[in-house]
Amino acid sequence: MENYDFLIVDGGTAGFAAALKADELGVKTLMVNRGPIGGTCVNVGCVPTKYLLTALELKRRALFSPYPGLGFSVEGFDFAKLVEGKDRLVKTLRKEKHEDILQSLEHVDYVKGLRQVRLGKHRGGERGQNRVQKGPHSDRLAGEGSPAEGAGGG
Repeated sequence: MENYDFLIVDGGTAGFAAALKADELGVKTLMVNRGPIGGTCVNVGCVPTKYLLTALELKRRALFSPYPGLGFSVEGFDFAKLVEGKDRLVKTLRKEKHEDILQSLEHVDYVKGLRQVRLGKHRGGERGQNRVQKGPHSDRLAGEGSPAEGAGGG
């Protein structure tokens, strides 16, 4: 099992900010994420919502011009193609802004799913220090005290 000094439980913007700083400081870090990399904003929140809302707002403006004598038309409207475009954007952002950056971080390892992580007390260190381990047989998040002792994020 590999030991880590810092645990990030998040694969979104906050988790990546922490990972970048930890890597900059040379801290051996494990990032654990349960959902798709990129978090809520990239996958189902801000990015896809704004993409679709902007496209539909452009359609609305074309169809309902407030200026007499000035009209526009919509040649075609294919919602399935809009969704495909949104999906391509999300996939690109996941790769370029998360996966590629993660690969470049020298001191940060990534694991998908909490089942791969175990927390325990650090032996030989100060009282209250935690140890983070990643191992093939770790099947739960465990430690002395609170199950999330030493972990942050969400």
